[in-house]
Amino acid sequence: ADLAPTTSTAAPVEKSITGIVITNNSYRPIKPMERILEAYSSAKGRTEHGEGVFAETIGENGVGLKQGCAVLTDLSFVMMRDGTKLSMGIIAAGLQSREGVRLPSFEFESEDNEEELRKEMIHVFGVKYRDTVGECVKAYGNGSPSVGIARLVRHFRVLMQADGWGDEERVFRVVLHGIKKNSKAADDDDDDDDNDDDEGEVGGDDSVTANETVEALAHSRAVELMEEVRKELPRHYIHVPSDFRVTVDGRSIDFEFWQRRLVEMTDFFQYIDPNTPVSSQKQDWKYPKDRKGAYPL
Repeated sequence: ADLAPTTSTAAPVEKSITGIVITNNSYRPIKPMERILEAYSSAKGRTEHGEGVFAETIGENGVGLKQGCAVLTDLSFVMMRDGTKLSMGIIAAGLQSREGVRLPSFEFESEDNEEELRKEMIHVFGVKYRDTVGECVKAYGNGSPSVGIARLVRHFRVLMQADGWGDEERVFRVVLHGIKKNSKAADDDDDDDDNDDDEGEVGGDDSVTANETVEALAHSRAVELMEEVRKELPRHYIHVPSDFRVTVDGRSIDFEFWQRRLVEMTDFFQYIDPNTPVSSQKQDWKYPKDRKGAYPL
């Protein structure tokens, strides 16, 4: 879960959840962020995408990442640490236009230095690209650029520190901010709208502001999606090794959903009589009355 900052210009609810964070390490080298966010280029055996394992990549380069982010939210941040090199990409609906797709990426000169990284972000997002990607960082800070930068630095801190993912050679993190409502949530919202007699009011309560309602929706949607992922992962992935550690919202996932059900379906005992062959004359072959010498199967 991506927790909201405790203080900001709009003062979001403390400990509320604004989105979802996905973090993992990588055994193999990761492509540069610029190539990960390429819009249309295919990586099917093309050497210009890199030597070695890069040239063997099957499918569109990063299409799953970009499509997934676009479906789930209007603002996502992709972060990566390769050794000491830090980079970040932004997938935002607000940056797209008729002229073409825009998926900006940045490689930071600061290496494992949190304070230098903060200063560099202030220059990049607060000065150099203030009116473009800076607006995305501002939105992530709930209207405050400094809060948005502080949240981004906090994510990189987790990727750098030993008590987080610092012991890993290569790690990446995807931050999904402001989860969109799924089809089930949309149906529920439509039902609620049909029963709402107070049009024009937020929740029918003058004491509830629009900003608080947006925060509550973001919180509930993120929690619902994480719960759905926690339940569905074991149903769709049956070959995950037992030494792989996967957690959702701090809870470990047990990938034995179908295995346990198969055991339940086949858990029975059949006594076999080795002295009398099964035939039409042997009426009690299923449940032999004389179990002397018989063995359970």
